[in-house]
Amino acid sequence: MKRPKVFFFLSAIWESWFRSKFPINPEKEFSRLSEQERQYVMDRVDYYLKIDAPFHSDFDAEIGTFKRGKGSAYYYDMKRHLANFDRHLGFSYLFGDITHVPDKPSFVKSRPIGDANENSVLLKINSHRHFRFFDDPYQYEEKQDLAVWRGNAPQPHRKLFLDKFSDHPMCDVGSVEAENKGSAIYKPFLSPQEQMRYKFIVSLEGYDVASNLKWVMATNSVAVMPEPHYETWFMEGRLIPDFHYICVKPDYSDLEEKLRYFLAHPEKAKAIVANANAYVKHFRDRKMERLIFLMVLQKYFKLSQQAQASR
Repeated sequence: MKRPKVFFFLSAIWESWFRSKFPINPEKEFSRLSEQERQYVMDRVDYYLKIDAPFHSDFDAEIGTFKRGKGSAYYYDMKRHLANFDRHLGFSYLFGDITHVPDKPSFVKSRPIGDANENSVLLKINSHRHFRFFDDPYQYEEKQDLAVWRGNAPQPHRKLFLDKFSDHPMCDVGSVEAENKGSAIYKPFLSPQEQMRYKFIVSLEGYDVASNLKWVMATNSVAVMPEPHYETWFMEGRLIPDFHYICVKPDYSDLEEKLRYFLAHPEKAKAIVANANAYVKHFRDRKMERLIFLMVLQKYFKLSQQAQASR
């Protein structure tokens, strides 16, 4: 069950205050890990913050004077972690669905996948929306032999998908937008738990990433999507087509073929489910997730040649 957002805000406010008094030292936490765990942590830290040379920058904010504006969920996710560091440290950031690379090293939720995205420093922000998981009560064999999708469809690629498959016999897909009521593409809302009754759950990028991908990959259903263009803390750029998800063409022209293939080969579909579940498992370790977040911040502060990062 999704927790009301007010609990997220209250928790973040309390943690921000508590950590300002009793900060975590990420270096000490890191030193307690095994060698294998250290390698894992640094691999992810270096993925999120690809810069490895010192840099100078004009910063947008300082920790001590960082104020909430638009994007409260982004702000509180950052604030609860920034509270562990010296209040005079500066940083730059961009909130929202970011699909471009900033002109200076900046904290972002999302970035384009590729090699030229070093200035986009990924953090786990807006986590209440993007990192929610649900228990799946259904085994793969118990699910309906259909692909499901619900969402808003203002983007051309989502409209294309619905135009092609809103009345397809192997799909239960549609827009939940009120303005589409009465049209062929409209379908009533389905909760994540209701979507889990289907063997295949389609995941479509919106303005940046597909917000349902994380919880879908934690279920016993198979995620179906084209190769992604954008990534977040979930490291969508590391997902392997037809290993972590069923990969379809950008125009969805092979969707029916792929669905029929995996319906005829359930063992291969379940193998993808197992791979996806294993991938998601790392992101459900709250203590490790917090440490990696703090290590990304510390690396940023050190490379920006400011004062000693940790307190």
